[in-house]
Amino acid sequence: MGISVLQLAGHDRLDALSTILRRARQQHQTSGIWDAADLQWWWRKPRRSDDLATSVYFDAVGPVAAGWLTSSEDLWQVDCVSVGAEVDRATLLNDALQVVDQHGVPVEMLVEAEDRSLWAVAIAAGFTPGAAPSGGTAWCDLHQPIRPTVPEGFHLVDRKQASGPHPMVERNGAAVEDRLKTTALYDPSFDLSLVDAHDNLAGYALFWFDPITRLGLLEPLRILDAFQRRGLASVLINEGLRRLRHAGATRCKVGFVDEHARRLYRSCGFVQTSVDYQLLRDRGTAPRLVDS
Repeated sequence: MGISVLQLAGHDRLDALSTILRRARQQHQTSGIWDAADLQWWWRKPRRSDDLATSVYFDAVGPVAAGWLTSSEDLWQVDCVSVGAEVDRATLLNDALQVVDQHGVPVEMLVEAEDRSLWAVAIAAGFTPGAAPSGGTAWCDLHQPIRPTVPEGFHLVDRKQASGPHPMVERNGAAVEDRLKTTALYDPSFDLSLVDAHDNLAGYALFWFDPITRLGLLEPLRILDAFQRRGLASVLINEGLRRLRHAGATRCKVGFVDEHARRLYRSCGFVQTSVDYQLLRDRGTAPRLVDS
């Protein structure tokens, strides 16, 4: 059988993209920036791009390739992934850009420094790379036992235990927890908060476990300003890694954008595997295709 294409939006597209990213990850354990859990984290709040139909390609097994959009207020993100070579990434990028150009907004891509073929496709489509890296991706091997220590005066809770507003409401809106619950990979037992003796929120972290790939993701992590520089981020990270290992995860991924975050994750056992660059394309730039 050959390749077919459907126009998908909303949860149908989210499910299809998750399948593609899982298939890609099963082929390459640490290369590539995105996983299914990344897309499901992005679903935490409504976006203009949710209901925009974009092309998803299918082979005899299922979803195999797509270019897609994730909108924010001023800058949209475009991404593409293909399992195998049946659909080239220039086609996938063009699919997404044809949709975004109808809205006249600038777009960004995040590309690994070593992915030269995607660089060529992006540059030909009108993207311009930043002068410096935008961060990177790091992985932590979870084969060794992890025993986190919670400092005196603090305790950890997860959303199975907690009540009241979700700690991410302030940054993501009142519907964040309801939106997360509609995704396949959200698990409240990996949704962690650290509070002090007076039940003041000190920080939070959300871990994701994909039982198909047996990989985890950390996204997001935040320590409130009043509780910075007490080692609390490491407490949340290590507890999340412990729970992932117990669930059967073999590795955990995290993305970072600055040196402070890189040092933090390295101290918790993460090893950087890529340098990532942000590429920008102004609104209205017509794409020019090249083979990937």
